[in-house]
Amino acid sequence: MSKVSRTALALRQVPLRPGMTLVTMDSEEHEFHARYLIERHAAEGSDKLGIPFPEPRRVVSLHAGTPRSFEQIRLLAELCAAGRKEPRGLERRHIGRQGFDPCRDEGIGAVLGELTGSTKALVCFEQPVSDPLPNHVIEGLTRFKQLAVSAASHIVVFTKRVSAPSRLQLERLADEVIDVEACEPEAGARHSFHIRWHGALHLDGLNHGTVMCSVRVAQDRYVYKADPFVAKDLSGRVMWMLRCEGWQLEAIAKLVGVNRSTVKRRLDQMPPTRELDLAEGWLERYRDALDLPGAEAI
Repeated sequence: MSKVSRTALALRQVPLRPGMTLVTMDSEEHEFHARYLIERHAAEGSDKLGIPFPEPRRVVSLHAGTPRSFEQIRLLAELCAAGRKEPRGLERRHIGRQGFDPCRDEGIGAVLGELTGSTKALVCFEQPVSDPLPNHVIEGLTRFKQLAVSAASHIVVFTKRVSAPSRLQLERLADEVIDVEACEPEAGARHSFHIRWHGALHLDGLNHGTVMCSVRVAQDRYVYKADPFVAKDLSGRVMWMLRCEGWQLEAIAKLVGVNRSTVKRRLDQMPPTRELDLAEGWLERYRDALDLPGAEAI
């Protein structure tokens, strides 16, 4: 697929609002990778994830857990660089034991210190949540948000998936919302997931907005690729790419083993097709993953 394109609406002209950005994640498998990418692109002031971060800035990433687990995170981050240096402004800090709660007394002090320091940072941390939301979490996040807004700064709060009522409460507290959801992995990828910033939901149908990230391993390092989101499932993405190449609905249906109406219905739910710069023989990468027939059977 093509690289993530810039939107004609120039999202960078409307950066994330100061205050609290809520990031919800639905799977532990991609939790580390999604957080790593979001923090790195925030430090770079990049919009390649479909999120209009402000200009490059200092990012402080706070981590709870044992000292050993924190060192593992730092080592993993080095394996993610794939030959490129991490942004100068990205700092990772160990703030407490396993189960440390940023919204309790000692946690509040650690977060407030970064938000009110002489060099204001974009502060990131994971907040444990449960159903229903405890009062101290609501009060703590409200305090963080108010301070971040008054300081024209940002906090990014990562949470795991919670019930619909608790999620609604969190969304009402947040100034911005980002969802990270698992996708069926691309051919040759370890993990795939999409990142959806709610501020661009109306652009999904125009091939802008939501971005799908794939994680591969090359030369003992993690390598990332970002594409405009098309579909969660691999077969849907292959249908879409074939249609972009000019395949007829009947031919696509025969290849993937479904009927024509299914192909049409699926394509109608996806972004409009467009011209793609696909490598020669790209379909071969998907044959084993989707159990597609050989070239002679097409």
